[in-house]
Amino acid sequence: MRTKVAVCTLIAAIMLAFTGCGEKGIDGRWIKTRIIEKDGTVITGKDIGPAEIYMIEGDRAKYSTSLDVNGKDVSMELAVVDNQDGTYDFRLIVNDKPSERLALLEGVKFEGNKMTATVNDEYTLVFERD
Repeated sequence: MRTKVAVCTLIAAIMLAFTGCGEKGIDGRWIKTRIIEKDGTVITGKDIGPAEIYMIEGDRAKYSTSLDVNGKDVSMELAVVDNQDGTYDFRLIVNDKPSERLALLEGVKFEGNKMTATVNDEYTLVFERD
């Protein structure tokens, strides 16, 4: 009986190790919650401008915003490119491939349920997983 319990425990431990222990990674719905300006000023609430949401699934993200353009909200599909340095780029898709020159956000960082992106060294957008 002890051998069966030990074997089952070992199998369960191996399965958890290979599945990331339930880790979500970067997939999910990310909502802009604040902006941090270069001088450290934090902007929240309605002052952060139009709502911005990224729905990330694997190597694709759907971006949507409440910014009104000709009476319609803006949305687009983006490629999520892993830079292999702990950052990601959200690139436009051209001919079914990530554009090498056109990105909506570059150098995006993830820490738990927080996603940040610094724009032109002027301000940082902060998103939280929904």
